Amino acid sequence: MSLQWIVFLAFLISSTVIASVYLYVALSSFKEKILKNSEKFRFFFFLLLSITVAIYLILTLPKAPYFAFSQSPPDRVLHVVAKQFSFAISGFPITDEETFSRSLGNEVKVKKGEVVEFRVTSFDVNHGFGIYDPEGRLIAQVQAMPGYINRLRYRFKKVGIYTIQCLEYCGIAHAYMNAKMEVVP
Repeated sequence: MSLQWIVFLAFLISSTVIASVYLYVALSSFKEKILKNSEKFRFFFFLLLSITVAIYLILTLPKAPYFAFSQSPPDRVLHVVAKQFSFAISGFPITDEETFSRSLGNEVKVKKGEVVEFRVTSFDVNHGFGIYDPEGRLIAQVQAMPGYINRLRYRFKKVGIYTIQCLEYCGIAHAYMNAKMEVVP
């Protein structure tokens, strides 16, 4: 079962529990005799929901890319600057317009299994830096913000062409703001 299905089922179960609680409370509020019981059930469902959310957070947060590789030193560092409507990616810091222009369209290759640290910033407005695997699934993302360098570490497990897309609407050509990188054996 894929991660998307697990998340969808968890959402479906949580939504069903929440809807059941609201329905029960709405129906029971008409009867005074049941009202005392509804308070008990409301507390029970609140407690159950809180425990469920805590379990989800405990199980899923350590697997987020931000934490999964935080203890691993990066094998490679790539500097990324976003600017309407392109990404410049380089192995060296991109500090000005000249280095940005030289880094546009660079052929980026990383080795399979390497931990890559992306240092992502923006020269103009907020952008999103989303990495899609060769099958088109979003595998990691971070914000690209002017004046900040956000770090994203990821270990690429599959060989292929990865697409990088902006995930934050940044202007009229936002949909065309993308870049490619290749993971090689």
